[in-house]
Amino acid sequence: MSTTRSKGGFLTKSSFIKSLAISLLAQVLIMLVVLYPRQLNTSIQGYELVVSGTSFNISSYADSVTSFWRNAWEMKSLGITRYGTTVEHDVANAMGRSLSVIAGAFVLSAVFGIGKGMIDHRTSRKQKSGWGSASSMILQSMPDFLAILLIEWFVINYTPIRFFGHVGLAGYLLPVLLVSIFPILYIARVTHAALGANDGKMYITVARAKGLSEGHIFRRHIFRNAMTAIASHLSPLFVYLLSNLLMVEYMMNYPGAAKRLYLAFDYSKSFGVGARYEPGVILETAFCFMILILLVQWLALVIRFRLDPRPEGGEQE
Repeated sequence: MSTTRSKGGFLTKSSFIKSLAISLLAQVLIMLVVLYPRQLNTSIQGYELVVSGTSFNISSYADSVTSFWRNAWEMKSLGITRYGTTVEHDVANAMGRSLSVIAGAFVLSAVFGIGKGMIDHRTSRKQKSGWGSASSMILQSMPDFLAILLIEWFVINYTPIRFFGHVGLAGYLLPVLLVSIFPILYIARVTHAALGANDGKMYITVARAKGLSEGHIFRRHIFRNAMTAIASHLSPLFVYLLSNLLMVEYMMNYPGAAKRLYLAFDYSKSFGVGARYEPGVILETAFCFMILILLVQWLALVIRFRLDPRPEGGEQE
């Protein structure tokens, strides 16, 4: 048993290191993209202003990267934002507002998603109907932005809640609810599938033949083994949640990190990147989101190892 746990611990440690290495590599790639030289060449030809980008030059690319980090080292900051504050101050404020929404939406998605998946599983067994799971699939197939637009229309026209306000309890709960709607449906489908896969195992049939109660079988065997599969979906659930965060913050004008990241790109239809492009804000915000994703990945690894410490996983009979 100790050997099995040792192998399981080694597998978990290697998985931690692997996820960390992938995250660092992703951050380096983001840095190389963000710090790519974006100077524009302008010229007047007759009555026309002609704008063209610079051709790729490895030396100018290296200068762009080194000068950025040299200035950051000298200033002890990643730069000054369009609002006259440091990047660190701006990102910390925006990330603080987003973290409260992320935490609430993550808990809401996990609790209500698993709960709905359990209800779908139970009703499908009793009624021999997959309506609960089908409803999750149908709702999840609806485009995210369409659902948010419908909720926005309803809130603005039929409730006293300020849809574009971010002050007070309603200003917090509404974005949390909007961000978590589709993650709830996603984790509900995962839970229903995991419970159904474990419910048909041979050892469950044996347990029922021994006369064990359905409640004991569900808690001790079906749900415990299903949680191992559910935990492996925490990372995609969190990424799904972050993708919704940008849409919700943009459509609600919520001053969070995702909205601030969008503003930092300062996209222009004419020139691609506007004059207020903020690489420091992009890099630090991306780093904060990377840390959050990495922590969720590690949390998923810990949960899976706690439920089943064997290297290849397996069923807890």
